[in-house]
Amino acid sequence: MKYLMVPWPYDGSDPIVVVPIVEEALKPKFAGFSFVQKAPRSWTADGKRLIAGTAWRSKMELVAVDVTDGTVSRLSNHGQCHGSWQIVDVSEDEVLAVVSAPNRPPTLLLGTLPAKGQEDTVFLKANLVIRDFNNMLLDGVDTFGELFDD
Repeated sequence: MKYLMVPWPYDGSDPIVVVPIVEEALKPKFAGFSFVQKAPRSWTADGKRLIAGTAWRSKMELVAVDVTDGTVSRLSNHGQCHGSWQIVDVSEDEVLAVVSAPNRPPTLLLGTLPAKGQEDTVFLKANLVIRDFNNMLLDGVDTFGELFDD
């Protein structure tokens, strides 16, 4: 899968390839996009990086795609909290995600996206274990509001 960019409003010009198809994946480099997950809000405050989830080897990872130069940077599994990640929301430069592993229940994490090139230093602000993941998804926004109300 490749990522394309078109001007908006659309002016009829050809799409620009931001991230091409990866023909041969080299360890530990980016292996290409597959099973892409996007949140309804996926853009950073400056509108230059798209935050998404994608399969990376045997687990789901969060990545930042810089649409100005095509750089793909991994945001998750840098030694702080290993597992498979799912993107929930991006607001300004705050990233809300869920991480889980076979030996740990899903945990909701909030991190601040650092400057470009420093994506391996995402700081976690909130740590909440999700005990009833299915009900949380069904309740949607109401559940998220309850999580952070003091």
